[in-house]
Amino acid sequence: MSTTPFPKHILACDPGLITGLALIATDGPELLYSAEPEVLDVEETIMKMLHIANPVDLLFVVERFTITAKTAKNTQAPWSLEVTGIARNTMWRELRLEPVFQMPDKMLLWTSERLHALGIWHHGTGLDHANDAARHCLAAMWARGWRDPRVIV
Repeated sequence: MSTTPFPKHILACDPGLITGLALIATDGPELLYSAEPEVLDVEETIMKMLHIANPVDLLFVVERFTITAKTAKNTQAPWSLEVTGIARNTMWRELRLEPVFQMPDKMLLWTSERLHALGIWHHGTGLDHANDAARHCLAAMWARGWRDPRVIV
């Protein structure tokens, strides 16, 4: 069991040309807000989420984007970097809060079936980016010792 402090809310960002954002209350867990904004709407969407969340007890998680030799071949790569910067700047300006960067593979445990079992699902474009952000929220909770009998791992 982890001794890392357990936050009341987690806001996660899955950055890209279409970004996934999810805000989860950890005492359920419950999906409070999710969205798949375009790059220029990320800041506004985060601000909406901050009006819902408890800013005193909030964990901010961003999927780590690693630059490799393959990055130049991926046309989505610059968007991931830009969105990470927008999200970090917004959270720092508003709350003086730095992100916890999380590797993409940390969310693999949280399949669609497990999200549904928890009642956490973004109904939207079908692109799954907001669900990926929700997966990052759950992965951060898991890393801090949270377990739920509805999902057997």
